Amino acid sequence: MSLRWSSVSFGDGCYNQVAPSGATGASDRTSARLVPRRGYKKVCRQDAGGPKADGFAQRSDMGCRWTAGYVGGNQSRRDRIRATWCAHGMSFDWKTESLPTLAERLWARLQVACTPGDPWRLPVLATVCDPGGASPDARVVVLRSVDGDDGRILAFSDSRAPKVGQLRKNGAAVWVFYDPRDSAQLRLRSEVVIHEGDGFARSAWEGVPSGNRQNYRTVRPPGGPIESPDLGWEGSSPELPANFAVIEARILEADWLWLNPEGHRRARFIRVGTKWVGSWLTP
Repeated sequence: MSLRWSSVSFGDGCYNQVAPSGATGASDRTSARLVPRRGYKKVCRQDAGGPKADGFAQRSDMGCRWTAGYVGGNQSRRDRIRATWCAHGMSFDWKTESLPTLAERLWARLQVACTPGDPWRLPVLATVCDPGGASPDARVVVLRSVDGDDGRILAFSDSRAPKVGQLRKNGAAVWVFYDPRDSAQLRLRSEVVIHEGDGFARSAWEGVPSGNRQNYRTVRPPGGPIESPDLGWEGSSPELPANFAVIEARILEADWLWLNPEGHRRARFIRVGTKWVGSWLTP
């Protein structure tokens, strides 16, 4: 018998498959070698003709979608493969003339940005230092969750951090994402709500890995002077600490810029009810 696939090809092409010498069919567990073409990247191992094969990801009309070579598994596994693809050097497909399609791609891109290693996982969060708005402040945060349907994103913080105090006084904030792989920038203007000690914060805390929980248990507030870099840790505990805060941002406006070598593109989307109303802008 021959290999299960002699080629893996969708749309404008994803992979050419090269069978290993001596492969005899489904019982042969030798991995087939796949040669990426047109910029596609292999993200998982593909066995020669087995139903437990992991599969491959390919750019598609939605920019990032599970496609070729998938034989078995479930939705969560498919999502992990998609996220792995986005986190390992693949550029996103931004080329479209349709503003609704672009809006869908922006949220699709954000929804996989929480994967470790993805450049969009570490946006810059800009806040206002004083109520008058005369002094800005900015820092890198970790994107924790994205709700595309409701237009909300989450980050975590120590509630004693300056940014939390600033956001309590003025909930206006801007999030800046940039991916050097495809030169795509996204700025999100938002209104922020701080959750501390409530059911929302408790639910978020349950998802924080045990190794990261000490970050919210320092004896002294973030930014305060200490005598040594290890001073102040209280250790890890499953209990919700008093200093754990969730930054919940409701997105009001998105400004997208793509520094495409063939011509820069820019668009703005404003949230109107449950829809995003877009317009093209001069880059």
